[in-house]
Formats: sequence, C-alpha cells, structure tokens
Amino acid sequence: MLDWLAVRPTGPHDLVFTNRFGRPITITGIQLQIAGYGRRLGLRVSCHQLRHTFARQLIEVGTPVTTVQRLLADV
Repeated sequence: MLDWLAVRPTGPHDLVFTNRFGRPITITGIQLQIAGYGRRLGLRVSCHQLRHTFARQLIEVGTPVTTVQRLLADV
C-alpha cells in the first residue's frame, strides 16, 4: 500500500484511490476500468458480475444469508 501511495496521482484529496487527474474515482470510472480489464482478457465482465460471484462463493462455503446480505448492503 505504501508503494501505491508514493506513486499515485496527487490532488487536493487524501484518498487512496483517485483517477488520473488526482480526483476521487467515480462509479463510472470503476466500471470502465473493470470492463477494460475484461476486454484485455477477451471477457465481458461488470461490477455486478463480480458482486454476484462474491455472493455466490460465500453462499457455497456456507456463509449465512444474513451475513451475505450485510456484506452486500449499500453503505
């Protein structure tokens, strides 16, 4: 983490993740990054698919549904 903080774009924010202009990364920015990584691998992937996979894997290992619900709740 300290390596990233040393090279990340600087800006008026003390945020860990920023865009290339040093501003807070947006939801759209995250979606575009995920889609771009998927394209490089020849896959169609979205944030929703990652969320679904996370929840499915938790359920498959026996995590209580109420715990999964709390983990996926919008904060």
